[in-house]
Amino acid sequence: MQAASLMTLDKGNAYASKNAAYALLANVYLQRGENEKVVETVNLVTRQNKYKLVTGTEFTNYFTTDHSTDQETIFCMRMNSAQTAATFGINYDYTDSRYAAVSEPLMALLNEGKTDARLQHYVSLMTNTQGTRYFVNKYTQNGNIRLSSPVFSRYAGLLLDRAEALAKLGRNTEALSDVNAIRQRAGLTDLYSESNLRGRATVLDAVLDERRMELAFEFGYRRDDLLRNNRPLVRSYTTNLPGDKLPFSQRMLQLCFYYRKRRCPLILTSYKTLNK
Repeated sequence: MQAASLMTLDKGNAYASKNAAYALLANVYLQRGENEKVVETVNLVTRQNKYKLVTGTEFTNYFTTDHSTDQETIFCMRMNSAQTAATFGINYDYTDSRYAAVSEPLMALLNEGKTDARLQHYVSLMTNTQGTRYFVNKYTQNGNIRLSSPVFSRYAGLLLDRAEALAKLGRNTEALSDVNAIRQRAGLTDLYSESNLRGRATVLDAVLDERRMELAFEFGYRRDDLLRNNRPLVRSYTTNLPGDKLPFSQRMLQLCFYYRKRRCPLILTSYKTLNK
Protein backbone atom coordinates (compact mmCIF):
# COMPACT_ATOMS: atom_id res chain seq x y z
CA MET A 1 0.00 0.00 0.00
CA GLN A 2 2.89 2.34 0.74
CA ALA A 3 4.41 1.60 -2.67
CA ALA A 4 1.10 2.48 -4.32
CA SER A 5 0.95 5.80 -2.51
CA LEU A 6 4.40 6.73 -3.84
CA MET A 7 3.53 6.04 -7.48
CA THR A 8 1.96 9.29 -8.57
CA LEU A 9 2.86 9.13 -12.28
CA ASP A 10 1.02 6.95 -14.79
CA LYS A 11 3.35 6.30 -17.74
CA GLY A 12 1.30 3.49 -19.27
CA ASN A 13 0.79 -0.19 -18.65
CA ALA A 14 4.38 -1.15 -19.45
CA TYR A 15 5.53 0.72 -16.36
CA ALA A 16 4.95 0.09 -12.66
CA SER A 17 2.02 2.15 -11.43
CA LYS A 18 -0.26 2.64 -8.48
CA ASN A 19 -2.79 0.23 -9.97
CA ALA A 20 -0.11 -2.35 -10.72
CA ALA A 21 0.83 -2.19 -7.04
CA TYR A 22 -2.82 -2.59 -6.02
CA ALA A 23 -3.19 -5.61 -8.32
CA LEU A 24 -0.11 -7.27 -6.82
CA LEU A 25 -1.26 -6.45 -3.30
CA ALA A 26 -4.71 -7.93 -3.93
CA ASN A 27 -3.12 -11.20 -5.03
CA VAL A 28 -0.86 -11.23 -1.97
CA TYR A 29 -3.90 -10.76 0.27
CA LEU A 30 -5.63 -13.60 -1.59
CA GLN A 31 -2.70 -15.92 -0.95
CA ARG A 32 -2.76 -14.98 2.73
CA GLY A 33 -6.50 -15.53 3.09
CA GLU A 34 -7.19 -11.89 3.94
CA ASN A 35 -10.34 -11.83 1.85
CA GLU A 36 -11.85 -8.58 3.08
CA LYS A 37 -8.63 -6.81 2.10
CA VAL A 38 -8.73 -8.45 -1.33
CA VAL A 39 -12.16 -6.96 -1.99
CA GLU A 40 -11.17 -3.55 -0.65
CA THR A 41 -7.99 -3.43 -2.75
CA VAL A 42 -9.64 -4.59 -5.98
CA ASN A 43 -12.36 -1.99 -5.45
CA LEU A 44 -9.69 0.72 -5.35
CA VAL A 45 -8.97 -0.16 -8.98
CA THR A 46 -12.45 -0.93 -10.31
CA ARG A 47 -13.95 2.29 -8.96
CA GLN A 48 -11.65 4.32 -11.19
CA ASN A 49 -13.39 2.99 -14.33
CA LYS A 50 -9.97 3.05 -16.00
CA TYR A 51 -9.92 -0.62 -17.03
CA LYS A 52 -12.43 -2.96 -18.62
CA LEU A 53 -12.82 -6.41 -20.14
CA VAL A 54 -11.97 -5.89 -23.79
CA THR A 55 -14.43 -7.40 -26.25
CA GLY A 56 -14.83 -8.10 -29.96
CA THR A 57 -11.67 -7.95 -32.04
CA GLU A 58 -9.79 -6.46 -29.09
CA PHE A 59 -10.44 -9.68 -27.19
CA THR A 60 -9.70 -11.85 -30.22
CA ASN A 61 -6.34 -10.15 -30.71
CA TYR A 62 -5.54 -9.48 -27.06
CA PHE A 63 -2.64 -11.93 -26.73
CA THR A 64 -1.23 -11.11 -30.17
CA THR A 65 -0.30 -7.49 -29.37
CA ASP A 66 2.19 -5.65 -27.18
CA HIS A 67 -0.66 -4.27 -24.99
CA SER A 68 0.36 -0.68 -25.60
CA THR A 69 -3.17 0.65 -26.00
CA ASP A 70 -5.70 -1.84 -24.61
CA GLN A 71 -7.75 -1.09 -21.50
CA GLU A 72 -7.56 -4.55 -19.92
CA THR A 73 -3.84 -4.66 -19.18
CA ILE A 74 -2.77 -3.20 -15.86
CA PHE A 75 0.93 -4.10 -16.04
CA CYS A 76 2.95 -5.85 -18.72
CA MET A 77 6.48 -6.21 -20.08
CA ARG A 78 6.37 -4.81 -23.58
CA MET A 79 8.61 -6.65 -26.03
CA ASN A 80 9.49 -6.01 -29.67
CA SER A 81 10.88 -8.08 -32.54
CA ALA A 82 14.45 -7.53 -31.33
CA GLN A 83 13.63 -9.34 -28.08
CA THR A 84 12.49 -12.82 -29.12
CA ALA A 85 12.66 -15.91 -26.95
CA ALA A 86 14.70 -18.11 -29.33
CA THR A 87 13.32 -21.67 -29.04
CA PHE A 88 12.84 -21.86 -25.29
CA GLY A 89 9.28 -20.58 -25.23
CA ILE A 90 5.94 -22.00 -24.17
CA ASN A 91 4.73 -22.36 -27.76
CA TYR A 92 7.28 -25.06 -28.45
CA ASP A 93 4.95 -27.67 -26.98
CA TYR A 94 3.98 -27.94 -30.67
CA THR A 95 7.21 -29.78 -31.39
CA ASP A 96 8.52 -32.89 -29.67
CA SER A 97 9.83 -30.87 -26.73
CA ARG A 98 6.35 -30.22 -25.25
CA TYR A 99 7.46 -27.87 -22.49
CA ALA A 100 3.80 -26.99 -21.95
CA ALA A 101 0.80 -29.18 -22.65
CA VAL A 102 -2.93 -28.55 -22.64
CA SER A 103 -4.51 -31.02 -20.24
CA GLU A 104 -7.64 -32.98 -21.05
CA PRO A 105 -9.56 -31.55 -18.04
CA LEU A 106 -8.85 -28.01 -19.23
CA MET A 107 -9.96 -28.83 -22.76
CA ALA A 108 -13.12 -30.40 -21.34
CA LEU A 109 -13.90 -27.19 -19.44
CA LEU A 110 -13.31 -25.01 -22.49
CA ASN A 111 -15.52 -27.30 -24.59
CA GLU A 112 -18.25 -27.40 -21.96
CA GLY A 113 -19.85 -24.14 -23.08
CA LYS A 114 -19.60 -25.01 -26.80
CA THR A 115 -19.45 -21.30 -27.71
CA ASP A 116 -16.56 -20.33 -25.42
CA ALA A 117 -14.42 -17.96 -27.50
CA ARG A 118 -11.42 -18.69 -25.30
CA LEU A 119 -11.09 -22.12 -26.87
CA GLN A 120 -10.02 -20.67 -30.20
CA HIS A 121 -8.27 -17.61 -28.79
CA TYR A 122 -6.12 -19.51 -26.31
CA VAL A 123 -5.63 -22.94 -27.93
CA SER A 124 -5.51 -24.25 -31.48
CA LEU A 125 -4.83 -27.56 -33.19
CA MET A 126 -1.76 -27.58 -35.41
CA THR A 127 -0.35 -30.39 -37.54
CA ASN A 128 3.23 -30.98 -38.62
CA THR A 129 5.48 -33.99 -39.22
CA GLN A 130 5.21 -34.98 -35.55
CA GLY A 131 1.41 -35.16 -35.77
CA THR A 132 -1.48 -33.05 -34.51
CA ARG A 133 -0.87 -31.12 -31.31
CA TYR A 134 -2.53 -28.48 -29.20
CA PHE A 135 -0.80 -25.14 -29.66
CA VAL A 136 -0.92 -22.40 -27.00
CA ASN A 137 -1.91 -19.12 -28.66
CA LYS A 138 -1.38 -16.85 -25.67
CA TYR A 139 2.28 -16.21 -26.44
CA THR A 140 2.33 -15.38 -30.14
CA GLN A 141 2.75 -11.69 -30.92
CA ASN A 142 2.23 -10.30 -34.42
CA GLY A 143 2.36 -13.83 -35.84
CA ASN A 144 5.75 -14.56 -34.25
CA ILE A 145 5.67 -17.60 -31.95
CA ARG A 146 8.99 -16.51 -30.39
CA LEU A 147 7.69 -13.07 -29.42
CA SER A 148 5.34 -12.13 -26.60
CA SER A 149 4.70 -9.22 -24.23
CA PRO A 150 3.84 -11.04 -20.99
CA VAL A 151 1.01 -9.61 -18.91
CA PHE A 152 1.66 -9.54 -15.18
CA SER A 153 -1.77 -8.25 -14.21
CA ARG A 154 -4.98 -7.61 -16.10
CA TYR A 155 -8.53 -6.63 -15.28
CA ALA A 156 -9.97 -10.12 -15.75
CA GLY A 157 -7.54 -11.56 -13.22
CA LEU A 158 -8.39 -8.80 -10.77
CA LEU A 159 -12.11 -9.59 -11.03
CA LEU A 160 -11.40 -13.27 -10.43
CA ASP A 161 -9.27 -12.47 -7.38
CA ARG A 162 -12.24 -10.57 -6.00
CA ALA A 163 -14.67 -13.34 -6.96
CA GLU A 164 -12.69 -15.91 -4.99
CA ALA A 165 -12.49 -13.65 -1.95
CA LEU A 166 -16.22 -12.89 -2.12
CA ALA A 167 -17.05 -16.60 -2.37
CA LYS A 168 -15.02 -17.29 0.75
CA LEU A 169 -16.81 -14.46 2.54
CA GLY A 170 -20.18 -15.99 1.67
CA ARG A 171 -21.07 -13.12 -0.66
CA ASN A 172 -22.09 -15.52 -3.40
CA THR A 173 -24.23 -13.23 -5.55
CA GLU A 174 -21.39 -10.73 -5.87
CA ALA A 175 -18.87 -13.48 -6.57
CA LEU A 176 -21.00 -14.92 -9.37
CA SER A 177 -21.50 -11.45 -10.84
CA ASP A 178 -17.74 -11.15 -11.38
CA VAL A 179 -17.54 -14.68 -12.79
CA ASN A 180 -20.48 -14.10 -15.13
CA ALA A 181 -18.88 -10.91 -16.46
CA ILE A 182 -15.91 -13.03 -17.55
CA ARG A 183 -18.18 -15.67 -19.08
CA GLN A 184 -20.26 -13.13 -20.97
CA ARG A 185 -17.12 -11.63 -22.47
CA ALA A 186 -16.19 -15.13 -23.66
CA GLY A 187 -19.51 -15.36 -25.50
CA LEU A 188 -21.21 -17.73 -23.07
CA THR A 189 -24.91 -17.52 -22.26
CA ASP A 190 -24.98 -20.31 -19.67
CA LEU A 191 -24.32 -18.07 -16.70
CA TYR A 192 -24.24 -19.06 -13.04
CA SER A 193 -26.79 -18.32 -10.35
CA GLU A 194 -26.95 -19.44 -6.74
CA SER A 195 -29.75 -21.82 -7.70
CA ASN A 196 -27.91 -23.17 -10.75
CA LEU A 197 -24.16 -23.70 -10.47
CA ARG A 198 -24.14 -25.95 -13.54
CA GLY A 199 -22.85 -29.04 -11.82
CA ARG A 200 -20.49 -27.34 -9.39
CA ALA A 201 -20.90 -28.15 -5.72
CA THR A 202 -20.12 -24.65 -4.46
CA VAL A 203 -19.70 -21.10 -5.69
CA LEU A 204 -15.98 -21.42 -4.93
CA ASP A 205 -15.80 -24.41 -7.29
CA ALA A 206 -17.36 -22.28 -10.04
CA VAL A 207 -14.86 -19.49 -9.38
CA LEU A 208 -11.87 -21.84 -9.48
CA ASP A 209 -13.05 -23.42 -12.73
CA GLU A 210 -13.38 -19.97 -14.27
CA ARG A 211 -9.91 -19.02 -13.07
CA ARG A 212 -8.58 -22.21 -14.63
CA MET A 213 -10.04 -21.31 -18.03
CA GLU A 214 -9.48 -17.56 -18.10
CA LEU A 215 -5.94 -17.56 -16.69
CA ALA A 216 -4.72 -20.74 -18.37
CA PHE A 217 -0.96 -20.75 -19.16
CA GLU A 218 -0.39 -17.48 -17.30
CA PHE A 219 2.34 -17.45 -14.62
CA GLY A 220 1.39 -20.59 -12.71
CA TYR A 221 -1.94 -19.31 -11.40
CA ARG A 222 -3.51 -22.76 -11.45
CA ARG A 223 -0.89 -24.29 -9.16
CA ASP A 224 -1.29 -21.45 -6.67
CA ASP A 225 -5.08 -21.78 -6.84
CA LEU A 226 -4.89 -25.46 -5.96
CA LEU A 227 -2.38 -25.07 -3.15
CA ARG A 228 -4.17 -22.05 -1.68
CA ASN A 229 -7.45 -23.94 -1.54
CA ASN A 230 -6.06 -27.30 -0.41
CA ARG A 231 -7.03 -28.99 -3.67
CA PRO A 232 -5.10 -31.96 -5.09
CA LEU A 233 -2.35 -31.12 -7.55
CA VAL A 234 -2.64 -33.77 -10.26
CA ARG A 235 0.21 -34.17 -12.73
CA SER A 236 -1.21 -36.37 -15.46
CA TYR A 237 1.31 -35.62 -18.19
CA THR A 238 4.70 -37.20 -18.69
CA THR A 239 7.16 -35.98 -21.25
CA ASN A 240 10.67 -36.57 -22.48
CA LEU A 241 12.57 -33.30 -22.44
CA PRO A 242 15.32 -33.19 -25.08
CA GLY A 243 18.84 -33.42 -23.72
CA ASP A 244 19.97 -30.32 -25.56
CA LYS A 245 17.53 -28.22 -23.51
CA LEU A 246 17.24 -29.89 -20.09
CA PRO A 247 18.82 -30.57 -17.71
CA PHE A 248 20.82 -27.35 -17.67
CA SER A 249 24.51 -27.55 -18.41
CA GLN A 250 27.08 -27.03 -15.66
CA ARG A 251 27.83 -23.61 -17.14
CA MET A 252 24.16 -22.61 -16.89
CA LEU A 253 24.00 -23.78 -13.28
CA GLN A 254 27.07 -21.68 -12.50
CA LEU A 255 25.35 -18.67 -14.04
CA CYS A 256 22.22 -19.41 -12.02
CA PHE A 257 24.21 -19.38 -8.79
CA TYR A 258 25.98 -16.20 -9.90
CA TYR A 259 22.72 -14.37 -10.51
CA ARG A 260 21.11 -15.92 -7.46
CA LYS A 261 23.56 -14.03 -5.26
CA ARG A 262 22.40 -10.85 -6.96
CA ARG A 263 18.73 -11.81 -6.60
CA CYS A 264 17.88 -11.89 -10.30
CA PRO A 265 14.20 -12.99 -10.05
CA LEU A 266 13.86 -14.58 -13.49
CA ILE A 267 16.96 -16.78 -13.26
CA LEU A 268 16.29 -17.62 -9.62
CA THR A 269 12.69 -18.61 -10.31
CA SER A 270 13.72 -20.81 -13.23
CA TYR A 271 16.40 -22.47 -11.14
CA LYS A 272 14.07 -23.17 -8.23
CA THR A 273 11.31 -24.50 -10.49
CA LEU A 274 13.60 -26.95 -12.24
CA ASN A 275 15.40 -28.13 -9.13
CA LYS A 276 12.59 -28.96 -6.70
